[in-house]
Amino acid sequence: MANTERKPTQRGRIRRNGFGYQAGVYVGRDPLTKKKSYVYEQAPTLAEAEKARTKLLHQVDEQRHPKTQVTMAFLLDRWLGVAELDETSYERAEGIIRNYIKPTFGDTKAGKLTAEMLELFYARLRQCREQCGGLRKGKVDPKTKKKHVCRKLEANSIRKIHFILRPALDRGLRWGYVTTNGAALAEPPSQPNPDPPTPKEAALVLNMAWQQDLDWGTYLFMTMVTGSRHGEMCALRWSDINFERLELFVKLSNSRRRIKDTKTHQRRKQAMDVITRAVLVAHRTRAEERCQALGGELARDAFVFSVETAYNCLNRVSWLTSWLQLPSRCIGGPVFMHPPHSGAYRGVSTQNS
Repeated sequence: MANTERKPTQRGRIRRNGFGYQAGVYVGRDPLTKKKSYVYEQAPTLAEAEKARTKLLHQVDEQRHPKTQVTMAFLLDRWLGVAELDETSYERAEGIIRNYIKPTFGDTKAGKLTAEMLELFYARLRQCREQCGGLRKGKVDPKTKKKHVCRKLEANSIRKIHFILRPALDRGLRWGYVTTNGAALAEPPSQPNPDPPTPKEAALVLNMAWQQDLDWGTYLFMTMVTGSRHGEMCALRWSDINFERLELFVKLSNSRRRIKDTKTHQRRKQAMDVITRAVLVAHRTRAEERCQALGGELARDAFVFSVETAYNCLNRVSWLTSWLQLPSRCIGGPVFMHPPHSGAYRGVSTQNS
């Protein structure tokens, strides 16, 4: 009677390759291309190739350990639950995870995420934020009934994705969900260099702002000379300024009309010159006159910049950002504020459209 028992299927394969042998093992489907993915190792002899195949199988089996079966979606949710993020940073991180990371890697096993996958992912986002690969360019979207236009994701946004994945996988490494951190090996896009305006362009922007509105010109001037971020300048109070000692204290920041720590979680003291003091004194005089016209007086801890006449209400940072687009016609591009380390004039840079 013939033996009907099936022989166990041999995992992996060995084949001749040049002057030696190549061992290959199947590891699953690539989440980006959906194609089958293999790992290979070259060996000079058949015996060495057998050892290489055994080693590759061991590596693949390690990634398939029951604890490493968690998906990226599960790991990112767990990371969000323990990450020390303020409210704004949490909302921003959650939005990036929901819009970009989960649609691509949500169902991928965390242990299978490699540096190659991430760098290809970043490259696709630089071409089109919807990762169409150029296949949908010019075609009508059946949902929106509009032609698809490829809009690349800026390098800063891709870097935010990277610096969410990296700490999340670091946490998974400590928890035993993964054996390696693919994001730590991947290279994110380089940070774009700022293009600050020339002295002539900066003076042109300031003069235009002061002609439109004295308060707006003062705000722009203070942002230039101090290098403060929008939120920090919006949270500045008169009690933070010492006119006698020519000092200004940046303690807090404004995020969506909520007071919080500065982005660096550090308070800093900055020196002022007599010109800056004169500009602030004139600004304070206008504020006191407006309060007196309402039958009141300017509080000591009132905000330096506010849309309310009583100076007791925070500005919306988004409102100030829209104002920054007004001088763009003067210098040929929109104006953006950056922190002090970004370049000349400690606060203003331009970007060509």
